[in-house]
Amino acid sequence: MNQYLMVWIFFFPLYLSAQEADIRYSCEAPDRILEEIRQADRDSIDSLSVKYDGDFWVQRAYIDLKAKNGRLVPNRIGMPENTLDASVIERFRKEYESQPGNSQAAYLYAYALIHTDTEASIKILTDLTETDPSFPTAWMTLAILSNYSDLKDQNKTRHYTEEFLARCPDTVDIEIAGLALKLDRSDIVAAYMKALRERIAGNPDQTLFPLYRFLWKLESAFALPGEEDALKEKIREDLAFLEGMANKADRGLKFVLMSGYEQIGDKAALNELRSQELGFSELVALPLFAQAFKEWSAANPAPAPGAEEAMCVAYYRKQLRFLNQWRDRLPEYANLLGPWFTSLASLPEIPDEVLIKEGDRILEILHHSDNSASIAAAMNVLQAWTQRNLALDRVPSLVHEFMASQSLTPIRNNPMESTGQASGPTYTTSILQEYGQWIAKSSAWPVLVTAHIKTQQYHEAHNALSEWRIAFEAWRERAKIIRDNHLQKTLKAQNSSPPSRQPNVKESAERSIISGMIDDELKFNEACAHLAEAESRFLDALIFYQLVLRLTYVRYASAPDLMDLDAGKSAHFLWFKLGGSQAGWDAWIESVKTAGISIILSTP
Repeated sequence: MNQYLMVWIFFFPLYLSAQEADIRYSCEAPDRILEEIRQADRDSIDSLSVKYDGDFWVQRAYIDLKAKNGRLVPNRIGMPENTLDASVIERFRKEYESQPGNSQAAYLYAYALIHTDTEASIKILTDLTETDPSFPTAWMTLAILSNYSDLKDQNKTRHYTEEFLARCPDTVDIEIAGLALKLDRSDIVAAYMKALRERIAGNPDQTLFPLYRFLWKLESAFALPGEEDALKEKIREDLAFLEGMANKADRGLKFVLMSGYEQIGDKAALNELRSQELGFSELVALPLFAQAFKEWSAANPAPAPGAEEAMCVAYYRKQLRFLNQWRDRLPEYANLLGPWFTSLASLPEIPDEVLIKEGDRILEILHHSDNSASIAAAMNVLQAWTQRNLALDRVPSLVHEFMASQSLTPIRNNPMESTGQASGPTYTTSILQEYGQWIAKSSAWPVLVTAHIKTQQYHEAHNALSEWRIAFEAWRERAKIIRDNHLQKTLKAQNSSPPSRQPNVKESAERSIISGMIDDELKFNEACAHLAEAESRFLDALIFYQLVLRLTYVRYASAPDLMDLDAGKSAHFLWFKLGGSQAGWDAWIESVKTAGISIILSTP
């Protein structure tokens, strides 16, 4: 008896230690804590953080909510959305340095550093997986970071994801669900799919509904030959349950249902759901519209510069019909309102008073948002007004008003970026912000210059052009760095011969920035030409029109007839006004095509 007692006394502390480790290293917050976290916002999280001062999950939620533009997304907790104030980072730095060997403190400090010093964050998390490999959330966050990295390392992503799933096979984190699709068949993946189905199948918790899409894809990807029919039947059972929840769920359910119908090939149900005009929440409608507009634009390319007016009118009339199908579902969406008004204003039969009324309505909606998409949409309205000579006295002040409202997060330079080694969400976030800001600015200056020219405020037009030139030169230098970085990554990808894939959001932004520089230069020179012509500086105007024509000729794969362009017609008029001959004109216009032009930013 005494022998058994001694064994119990010896192992009892180890048992307690194991129990504490299980609690400390749980894969998710306990239900009671999780419910309080979900009820928190940026203000109430302070008191919750004090109430649960030592609780790991509450402190991580504190970081998520304190991040700029931060919010808590159910089942998406592996990385904060944006940067933190220095004071918050300092708080967790002190706790980290005062508690050496504390895995929670190390993780929370690394978590707070993401987007501010991602490289240091990755170093701390990597060290943590080596010193305390049982700590699961370190593996989770590294998996997500390695997938977002500018130098994306899929081997690391798969490794970290597997390590996390080995410790937390019943996770319902939606980021991990997406990363699991990158894994090969294994016992770990099988255990995860089984646990995921057990947790979400028949569960009325609406926050779990989006996970069905990933579960179905995983099960389909890893189904063995002969299991396809059984799997489809299982998905049909899931869909029947979700359809029964249709009147209770208010977010995302129809999007999930559409994915399920597509998975089992039920085209009738899929088309019926797509055709419904009502019942889509904005959360569902936004991605559906983005995809639908992308597909429509691919099938209906915009007319090339110089196209016949009848062709342009037919195009915009068709585009307006398409966009009208979405207006009721997305009445305040900037990415719809901008092209909708451009289409409307391009139809000659639309009266001026309608354009003023509709334009004012849209500007009022856009006033409530200060993001770059809203500003760009506002410029669509104001540009259309200037082209139709409407409200010219109001346009300059409205341009300045919208530009002054732009208060996006300041951009942090990534010191590794100029070497082509930029990595982590810091670069991804900043490049998207930069691109959005530049689009807003570059769409505002042409409107401003044109409005000043039409109201004969030439001094103001020169001021706007001067500001535009300075910003354009700075952006040109910035774009060179982005181009060089993009080229290095492209060459590296070609040398490593990875499997083909679609470019990610950041890569698409880089390509747009590179190719868009020609458009930016074209718009700038066109504005210079218009101002020079308005001030009777005809020789200057002719030179600027020459640059516009050369850039246009280089920009478009199917080179337009230069004499069909407004710049070509204006140049032709000025040539003869200045005393040029027909033979001289023929030689000059041909030189535009053959002399070539030094394009600083060419795509690979």
